[in-house]
Amino acid sequence: MRAASPPMRRLPARRVLAVTMAACLVLASCAESWNVTPEPSRNASSSSSSPSSPGRASPEASSTAAGLPVDRAAMQAILEFTAGTTEPSNSDLGALWQEVFEELEVDGQRPYGPPARVVRYRAGALPDTNCAASGMERLFTDNARYCPSDGSIAYDEDWFLAMSAEFSYFAPVTVLAHEWGHHVQSIAGAPRLDIATELQADCFSGLYATASGLLPHTGDRSTELTAMEQGLRTWFQLGDERYADSEWFDPGVHGSPQQRIMAFSTGAQSNIDYPNPKPSMTGGVPWCLGYEDFAAKDYTDIGPYRLLNIPGRRGTWQGDVYAIPADARTTRGTSSIALAWIPDLPLDSGATEAQLRRLWEVGYPGLTPIAPVPIDQAVTSGTGAAWYYENRTAAEDGTNHVESGIFGVLSPDDDQGGLLILIYRDAPAPTDAEQPENVDVLEDEVGTFYQVTGRLCSPDERADPSAEQLEVACMTEVQ
Repeated sequence: MRAASPPMRRLPARRVLAVTMAACLVLASCAESWNVTPEPSRNASSSSSSPSSPGRASPEASSTAAGLPVDRAAMQAILEFTAGTTEPSNSDLGALWQEVFEELEVDGQRPYGPPARVVRYRAGALPDTNCAASGMERLFTDNARYCPSDGSIAYDEDWFLAMSAEFSYFAPVTVLAHEWGHHVQSIAGAPRLDIATELQADCFSGLYATASGLLPHTGDRSTELTAMEQGLRTWFQLGDERYADSEWFDPGVHGSPQQRIMAFSTGAQSNIDYPNPKPSMTGGVPWCLGYEDFAAKDYTDIGPYRLLNIPGRRGTWQGDVYAIPADARTTRGTSSIALAWIPDLPLDSGATEAQLRRLWEVGYPGLTPIAPVPIDQAVTSGTGAAWYYENRTAAEDGTNHVESGIFGVLSPDDDQGGLLILIYRDAPAPTDAEQPENVDVLEDEVGTFYQVTGRLCSPDERADPSAEQLEVACMTEVQ
């Protein structure tokens, strides 16, 4: 049984942090000096200085690749807000994850509590955790780690400062959110200790990035997703090059840059802003839990489209329909998914609203269209259209069946066919979008639609794998 949602806890510095991170997510656009400063932190004072390592920023101050100033005290203030040190429960991560576990139950989970401590240390030193022992200095250099035996998170603050200079403060914040994700795994039931574990933690980090306001919020979802992908490509791909010796970027431990971008995006995209302008992390948790069943090179061809399968949501063919059942691992309800390739659409117009209405007339006479669903960001080539709907049908025995959800079609360039995408629940369409339970339903249905379209590689993209704007799903399918 889902508990009543507690009052949303919003710390005073949240908006300052959101403005700071959004300004620097897309590094190429970071051309002006900081005009905001995080609130003073209890632990924002500088540590004693030490010589910088080769390739690092200077110990106390530097600037980002785009010329933005970075200093240790400012970075520590942001990290203190994000994860805390002596009192992680008072941090932003602590508050948001507390909300999740008060709203959601996962099979086998233990009572939630924050990490015991968040410990920083200098390059070449060892952190004060149970997982550090003499001779392990190299392992902890340029790294951040969660220690399950004492519930602590430790990070190399010189590495964080260097990353801030290279990628903005967005980088160390997402690293801390990733390590906090390992703590969540220890509570919710961690997957096996391999790449699946790390990709799930990346997904949890993406959840936090959206719910906390780290990602740009412009009201234009297409712009937001483009900015997110550009920032992630820069972060994971350049990070993989800059810190090749760091375990945190080791593809053999954490996954390839493409896999990590997809995992982070899975978490980030699950926190949609429709119709709720302040999304929580709760709705995205099931998507991340699916990474317990992650497998590389896991895709299904549906007509000329290739779907990068959703971890933990295995589909089956039912005739010509690829059906993906709802996820039953948590107390939060999720939607079912059905995809089918239609070789010949009724009209020659491609995937348009007129095409949708013609399909409804032919195969769904009981369907009632309710509202269009924005689809620009889901169409990387060809055409697409989608509507929120309710469909009522009468069975031979006289009983009535009702379902509601999203009815969408994508069509490639120069093709008479289309990919039908149905996101649905066996329930009437919500009549009051302001009711909390209806907000949950709408968030899940729209979020599921974007998750599916974000995992599709179109035939046009597959024909040109060297394209500069190639979807991450197309890059990840062969990993």
